[in-house]
Amino acid sequence: MSLIKKTIVLASDKPKGYVTVIRLGSETGAKIVGETFTSDMVACLKLGTKTERVPLQGKKTEIELSASMENGDELSCVVFNETVVATGGKPFSQKEIEKLLSSYLEEKNAPSSLPSNAETEPELAKESEIEQTLVKEQNESQKENINAETVVETIAETKEEDAESEKEEKREQEQNFMPDTKEEETKERKEFLQRLVGKDTDFYIGISDKVDEMFVVYPEEKELAKIIPDSEWVRINYDGDDYYVIGRLRDEGKVKYLGYGVPGREDVKPPKVAEGIASWIPTEEERGYWIFFQSASTGEIDNV
Repeated sequence: MSLIKKTIVLASDKPKGYVTVIRLGSETGAKIVGETFTSDMVACLKLGTKTERVPLQGKKTEIELSASMENGDELSCVVFNETVVATGGKPFSQKEIEKLLSSYLEEKNAPSSLPSNAETEPELAKESEIEQTLVKEQNESQKENINAETVVETIAETKEEDAESEKEEKREQEQNFMPDTKEEETKERKEFLQRLVGKDTDFYIGISDKVDEMFVVYPEEKELAKIIPDSEWVRINYDGDDYYVIGRLRDEGKVKYLGYGVPGREDVKPPKVAEGIASWIPTEEERGYWIFFQSASTGEIDNV
């Protein structure tokens, strides 16, 4: 069964989100993501010469498309309500934009012409074979390979465990993970991450699409880029003001390492999963980052 996947960034004056269109066999589906997207917005997708309108469900919309995507099709998108919110891919003409906005306003002012919720909800709720297959493949691949989200989520979860030790289940997991000596502890943590990583020789190629999306959607972390030569970093917020960073280190233009880090202090230990393998990198007085690195070629945790 053939798989075609295309992703474009949606932006106006700055990045707003992204859209991914996937064709699996004879079915085509779309995922549209944006922090500022709301349910009163509509996305118009262009797959080559074919056009399809998609009502958004909020920050994240996943839907099966009636239009099919071919290998040579160029992907374009405009998100709008009463005005244009974001665009991506080949620009729509001004005439096309005006027609979309006019149609939107006509439908908004004539609610009786819209389908009822009873008619639209089954269509919006329908799960496509595409999404089920991709989720299955994702779950299977996570047993063997680590990706950018796996590493940073592990950091975030472990940091939360340190702060909320009253959670019994997390305490038990931490106890099962603690060897008798510091040397064995460091070795076991490395082995834990290596088991997630596997031995793929083209590791970065497999996750580059997701990493590229992160570097477009999330804000730049300039401090680390100034300190670490030939590197670029982004800051990803979670749980309020907490955040972690992801970086790419290049050698002659090619990504050689990925970096993962959490802000902190040198006199305060890093999250358990990073203890013994993370390096302290100061950025200002008494502040900095605990960071560890991953080989882009093999996915193994490495020292830089």
